[in-house]
Amino acid sequence: MLKAITNEGELISAQDVHKYKEKSFYCPECKEVVILKNGIFKKSHFAHKPQSQCFESYEKESEVHLKGKLLLYALLKKHYRNVEIEKYFANIDQRADISFEHNGGVYAIEFQCSTIPTKIVHKRTNGYIKAGIKPLWILSHKQLHTIGNHLFSLTAFHYAFLQKTSANKLIIPFLNVDTESLYILYHLLPITTRKTFALLALKPLRSNTLYELLNPPNNKMNFSFWLQERENIKRYGNLKYSSFSKRFKEEIYRCGFHIENLPDFCGLPVKGGAKLSTSPIQWQTFIFIDILRHEEVFSLENVYDSVQYRLERKDIRIRVEVPIALKKVIDNYLLLLNTINVIEEIDGTKYQIRTSNRKNRKISKEEGEMIMKMALKEY
Repeated sequence: MLKAITNEGELISAQDVHKYKEKSFYCPECKEVVILKNGIFKKSHFAHKPQSQCFESYEKESEVHLKGKLLLYALLKKHYRNVEIEKYFANIDQRADISFEHNGGVYAIEFQCSTIPTKIVHKRTNGYIKAGIKPLWILSHKQLHTIGNHLFSLTAFHYAFLQKTSANKLIIPFLNVDTESLYILYHLLPITTRKTFALLALKPLRSNTLYELLNPPNNKMNFSFWLQERENIKRYGNLKYSSFSKRFKEEIYRCGFHIENLPDFCGLPVKGGAKLSTSPIQWQTFIFIDILRHEEVFSLENVYDSVQYRLERKDIRIRVEVPIALKKVIDNYLLLLNTINVIEEIDGTKYQIRTSNRKNRKISKEEGEMIMKMALKEY
C-alpha cells in the first residue's frame, strides 16, 4: 500500500517518509505496524508483517497491483471529482484502492490481483453499500482463464465479482496493466459448474470514461456454438466431465433416460442462469423428470416446490454470489418453454404440456436464435 498513518494519526505517502522522524507507521485500516519497503524496481510502499489478518495482507503489493492502481487513478483524474488513491473510510474501517465522486455519489474501486475468500469480497462489498458507497471490483487479467471459443473457466471466486453496470449489464471486469486495457466479460451463460459461454470486450484505457469502459457492445452470440458444446457434454459426459453427479445419472437411468437422449429443451441458456452453479442440463432435467415428464397440467408453484425439494437434497445448488432471484430464473425458463411451444400458458400461473413435444422435440435454428436473444436480454 502507498499510504500509512503516523503515531499522531497523520496519513502520509511512502514517498514522503523521509520528511518524518517517526520510526513506526501503521495501517489505516487495521492499525497494525507496517513495514516501509524501498526497492530499485518497485515503487516505495508499506507492507504488513507476515501472518497479518488485515484484508490488505491478502493483496500483497505486487508490481501489477501498484501499477494497476496508478493507471486507474490517472484515468479517473481526467473525468471525475475528488479522486483519491487508497482512500480510508473511517466509518466502516475500509480502505479502497481508489475512490472518486460522480453525480453526487461516492465510488470505491478495488483492484484484486490475488485469489481471496469470497466471504471477504461479500463483507467488503456490503460494508461499502451500507455506507452509501458504490463498490466496483476489477480483477487482474491473469485471473481470466480462456478454454475455448467463447468458453471460459469461472469459479465461485470469479462470480463473486459479477456486477451490474449503470446500463444494467452484468459483467466481470479485468485489467491488463501491460497493455493498459480493460477486458469486460459479459453475456455469461453457464454450461457446466465451471465452464461458461460468454463474450469478451477489449477496451483500451486511453481517455475513455469509466462508463464507456465498463459497458460492452451489444454483440450477438451464436446459438450453434452453445448447442455444439452442450452436445459434446452430453455425448462425453460419462467420460471426461465431472459435472454430472452419480446420483443424477442413476436417477435419469431409473426414469428410462440416458444423458445423450434427454429432451432437447433440457440444458438451454436461460436469462439469469448464472444464479445456479448446477449445470443447465441437470437443473432443467430435474424439472423435466419431476413435472414435465408426467404432468399434463401443472402450476408455477408445482415447479417452485420441485426446485425447492432439489435444493434441499443438494441436487441443485445456487451461487449466493450472484444477485439474481432464483424464482425469476425459473420463470424465465418456463417463459422460454412457452415461447418455443413446449408448454402452453393457461392463466398466468398454470401451464399445459404440449404432448407431442414432450420427449422428441428438437430445437430449430430459428428457435435457437430466439432462445439466445431471450437469454441475453438485459436486466
